[in-house]
Amino acid sequence: MYESYRYGRCNMKKCPLCQNDNQCAISKGQQPKTCWCMTASFPQKLLATTSFEDSCICKKCVNDYEKPLPL
Repeated sequence: MYESYRYGRCNMKKCPLCQNDNQCAISKGQQPKTCWCMTASFPQKLLATTSFEDSCICKKCVNDYEKPLPL
């Protein structure tokens, strides 16, 4: 994904699911290894909801996706 951002193909500032700021360190000029997503685990079904090459899913959407639905 870093390569997509580097070449202008990726919007790392807004989450494609909620449209909120996704707290991407890379988009703020920091080193890629400092971004929260470098150590996060993204469920395959969540990644299938959007083109991960075009934008970054935010931490809240990742966490909310992993929460069980209330009965």
